[in-house]
Amino acid sequence: MSSTTTDSTELQNLIKLFQNCQTHPRQHFPAKSSAVLVCLYQEQREDKNELRVILTKRSTTLSSHPGEVALPGGKRDQEDKDDIATALREAREEIGLDPSLVTIISVLEPFVNKKGMSVAPVIGFLHDKKAFKQLPNPAEVEEIFDVPLEMFLKVLELENPLFPLNSIAKP
Repeated sequence: MSSTTTDSTELQNLIKLFQNCQTHPRQHFPAKSSAVLVCLYQEQREDKNELRVILTKRSTTLSSHPGEVALPGGKRDQEDKDDIATALREAREEIGLDPSLVTIISVLEPFVNKKGMSVAPVIGFLHDKKAFKQLPNPAEVEEIFDVPLEMFLKVLELENPLFPLNSIAKP
């Protein structure tokens, strides 16, 4: 993006970019499968709107990934019908995010993390940040915070010069 800001046109372009990604709904779930919620929202910063991503700092008492920065999410439960259900349930459990506040945009292709867990990124948009009452589960989360989406886009652009940032925002 041209700066750390966005307007509604740029937001719509970003949503279209994710919606145009091939979705990857799983029919069969590996024994070790999980999903994370990439929860985006728009916030007024200074004189511009900015897209932000909700992150957590995991509890240092956890046996898996203690103290790491993470997206809300976790292992699939048997009652979860799909990756969206897993991501939304975990976000509610970890940070108190009401699923009704999130519009799902896309489910990206799962990847395998360093522990051999299949992880499906679920892209969602929080349409009312003020209605989100942060409630970190102290057994899992030490802190809830957010960062500009642009931080991740710049890394993608550096790692992959063909990443279509120009389709998200105009310079």
